[in-house]
Amino acid sequence: MRVISGEARGHNLKAPKGMTTRPMADKIKGAVFSMLSTLLDQLDKDWGRVLDLYAGSGSIGIEALSRGATWVDFVEINAGVCRVISENLEHTKFTGRARVNNRQVNSFLNSPPAAPGSAHAKRAAGGLHRRKGGEKHDKETIQAGFFSVEMAQVEPLLVELPVERPVESRATPAPATGEKFYDIIFLDPPYADPKIPDTLEHVARSGLIKPGGLVVIGHSPRVVLASVIGSEQAGDGVQLNMLRHRRHGDSAFTIFLAGNPSDYGFKQEEAAETEEQEPGSDEDTIEAEK
Repeated sequence: MRVISGEARGHNLKAPKGMTTRPMADKIKGAVFSMLSTLLDQLDKDWGRVLDLYAGSGSIGIEALSRGATWVDFVEINAGVCRVISENLEHTKFTGRARVNNRQVNSFLNSPPAAPGSAHAKRAAGGLHRRKGGEKHDKETIQAGFFSVEMAQVEPLLVELPVERPVESRATPAPATGEKFYDIIFLDPPYADPKIPDTLEHVARSGLIKPGGLVVIGHSPRVVLASVIGSEQAGDGVQLNMLRHRRHGDSAFTIFLAGNPSDYGFKQEEAAETEEQEPGSDEDTIEAEK
């Protein structure tokens, strides 16, 4: 795996040993980012703030950083894999624009951390951040040297954990800053996870995607997704409308828009555009194949 384009172009990335999930291949990643670049141009938006769920090696979020994303939150449940993400961020020199969250995806969507730069976000960028339930437990964990042991290969590591209620006591609150969080949300879940539609519903309800933002998910072609997900009437949630679906061999990805496509300049025939093809000859895909 490597960074395809942008500031860190050509940098090789580490992959977690014994990884049981399928990381997105460079060829597919090139097709995804090529299409995203076109859509962002149409929307007159930049890469902005990004959320990388089921982050794995961090390859997708790091690609976004390389292309100009201002901030990326990586979410990955496996602590060892989180260390690999931190090492890849160190290697590409993006630690100052990222945070690695060692958490379950559903937990993160229910109770996201404070936005970078806020009074409650004094954790070290690029470090490993776990959320536990309660101040006493957090202090005992730190005093026991848990973080220093788990993250011995990622230096320096500064950790300041906010005092928070257990995740289970929260439903889907508004972000700590009072604003929507992310311009783009990536999901690269287990290849044929039957819970993918439910996870997308959760993303739509979470209130974490900005209106006009993009949600991108990689999945098996055998996983069928609805063209409309969620409802604008569901509290802070949004309605996700399918913009693009592409199948490349035994892999597929789908891009959703947070909002009504016609409100953002997409004609009716452009919405839910679906094709089955091999990655084209665009520059990014050619570079991915080299």
